[in-house]
Amino acid sequence: MSLPQDIYSVADLKCTDPTLKELLREYKEIHKQIRIGSSKPETLANLREAIEGKLIPVERLQALIREGEENGDQHIFVYKPKASIKDQLRFDAVGAALGLNGRPFPDYTLSGDDWTWADFRDQAVQLGKGWTLKLYSQETSLVLKEKKEQAGPHIVRVLLKYEKVEDRRVYVACLDQYGVLELRVPRSESRKRVSADLATLWKKLQPALRSQDFVPWDVTDVAANMVMTDEEHADTFKVIDTSLWDSASGTAKFATSTEDEDIEDAVDRKRAVESILNGGGSARQIGVMFMSEGSGGALTESLWVLVGGAQDDYPNELIIRSSTTRNGVDYVIGQLRSFE
Repeated sequence: MSLPQDIYSVADLKCTDPTLKELLREYKEIHKQIRIGSSKPETLANLREAIEGKLIPVERLQALIREGEENGDQHIFVYKPKASIKDQLRFDAVGAALGLNGRPFPDYTLSGDDWTWADFRDQAVQLGKGWTLKLYSQETSLVLKEKKEQAGPHIVRVLLKYEKVEDRRVYVACLDQYGVLELRVPRSESRKRVSADLATLWKKLQPALRSQDFVPWDVTDVAANMVMTDEEHADTFKVIDTSLWDSASGTAKFATSTEDEDIEDAVDRKRAVESILNGGGSARQIGVMFMSEGSGGALTESLWVLVGGAQDDYPNELIIRSSTTRNGVDYVIGQLRSFE
């Protein structure tokens, strides 16, 4: 069975009911006949009616879907392009190499297990530079829905009921406003899956962009600088946990007891962390809570980010655990750049 592939079905999957209601309320100020609805199905039906009646531009719903599915709950791998490929990074050059120029986007079509081009757009107007490219894949998996145990005199029978679930997976490549290439794949607990998704994304980009033309942005030095100076930036972020290497390549981990604390709130913990970093050690991965109150409006709520890879071969990895916005991701990247 295939997933529905129309814009309203995708909006049902990728947009929250409050977000869709907010769009309806915005245009109801202009067109009083627009209805809101109490449930999400009613909201979507009323949104379809308003868009097909030309009361709300379809581009507004497209923008909500982009925000909802492209940002957050991802592994983001960051790269800096070599100076020699500056011209290859232009929007038109990438589009020509991939055969995407002139194609009607966004495209919500799925093609079985194959990856399909979903979107390609120039971000110069919104961000001053850069572009965003998106692909979809459809994945079918079995999810355990029910477990029953039947006990007999000599045997215990376990009955498992599985349900087939289909998912629209989203992969994003974007050249951001800082000139950093971000490759984003869905968050997964399986490192094997994450590595496979990243390799496939590079393969899809290969006609336009080659991995050897980019340098992975090692954010472990950034992570160490954030740990050492976090007291000076208490309104902006808190370091919640750290995974460190000592000078002999041994590992040490420190974590706060709650997310309200900072890693350096305890004097003994602070001394231990700073002793490792000042003694020739380095940061492998840190957990950072970026505070919405100190973001200047870039974050609607505080955002948890893991800076640095869970494995040694991905020092250019960021993990954003929850959904956010494009502004939110850009804000995080900008903050990291300030600690280079």
